[in-house]
Amino acid sequence: MKVSCDVIQDLLPLYTDQAASADTVALVEEHLASCPACREELGRLGTALPAEPEGVEPLRRFKRRWRGGSS
Repeated sequence: MKVSCDVIQDLLPLYTDQAASADTVALVEEHLASCPACREELGRLGTALPAEPEGVEPLRRFKRRWRGGSS
């Protein structure tokens, strides 16, 4: 089944987060095998998202204090 790049690019965030179903993963990988533009977009996604959102550490300290842990 031929799927448009727009559809695949909509699915790439789920694919990179490993939140897609096995069928979706297979569909995306099949498309990526023959589409350099979508492979490039996948590469951009991998570098565009930080490992942790900024400002996470203050929230973690608050959570520890709220639960009665040390800071």
